[in-house]
Amino acid sequence: MKRRLRATLLIFLGSVSWSLTMVKSGLNYPFGMGFWGPNGHDGVWHIALINSLGKGSLGMPTFAGEALKNYHLGFDLLVAAVHRITSIAAVNLYFQVIPPILAVLIGLLSYKLVLLWRKSEIQALWVVAFVYFGGSLGWAVSLLKEGTLGGESMFWSQQSVSTLINPPFALSLVFLLAALILLQKLKEKFDLRTFLLCVVLFGVLVQIKVYGGVLALGALFVSGVWGLLAKKKALVFKVFLTSAALSLVFLFPSMKNSLSLVVFKPFWFLETMMGFSDRVGWERFFSAMTNYRLGGEYPKAVLAYLVAFAVFIAGNLD
Repeated sequence: MKRRLRATLLIFLGSVSWSLTMVKSGLNYPFGMGFWGPNGHDGVWHIALINSLGKGSLGMPTFAGEALKNYHLGFDLLVAAVHRITSIAAVNLYFQVIPPILAVLIGLLSYKLVLLWRKSEIQALWVVAFVYFGGSLGWAVSLLKEGTLGGESMFWSQQSVSTLINPPFALSLVFLLAALILLQKLKEKFDLRTFLLCVVLFGVLVQIKVYGGVLALGALFVSGVWGLLAKKKALVFKVFLTSAALSLVFLFPSMKNSLSLVVFKPFWFLETMMGFSDRVGWERFFSAMTNYRLGGEYPKAVLAYLVAFAVFIAGNLD
């Protein structure tokens, strides 16, 4: 009972801390409607898109006469539907209503998944704590370079406290965690309805956050092949095949008339982390690693990229 109370308290405190990044935006102040941080751009874009979808339009809100394409619409469609049903203003749904709900769901589902998987409440509590309050070493780099406490995305990975600033990402976590819970239940006891719901949750991910869907399907493929070869079990591979087929159905409207939906650049994060002044900004190292690669100095390039990867991992696992 004490551990359940601890989980409730952790989820409450974590949800409050996450929601503070959103709830004060979109409100009217003496100077007008206020937006903080990325909400001044991303939030305005999503609100415009939600209002457009709520009117039944697939037009591009920022370019008159252009159709929206090559974009994942899942989150915005869901909020537009809630807006139409409840008549709650899109701006309030986006900033004050949806974020706390997503924050609570992510904490609850994380707790449930670890409890179901590991059968340990202590491990589940630690996971919830890190989900809400984990961070990076960006503050240390910022302190050394500029004498200030900052650097939230110094090593590129979005930190816990900023999860709700990207609501489609937060919603993708809800779907992913729920799908993993169902997958774990399927491993314990197969049920057709659970299987179908699991497939739908994995399959729809590409229209909520496309890279979330790509990573989930990739992981299902690897796990499914391993299950077939090592354990002679086909469950995960079946989930992968059906989820992948459903993902293609959801992707087709976005892919139509688009040159590309996903760009494969595996070293982009490492290079820009080292090269961009608002990231680590180690320009000499960036110049060396990229020139080694471009000049065909592959042993030196491999070593340099391994060092950059180690910096990326260490910086994000504070």
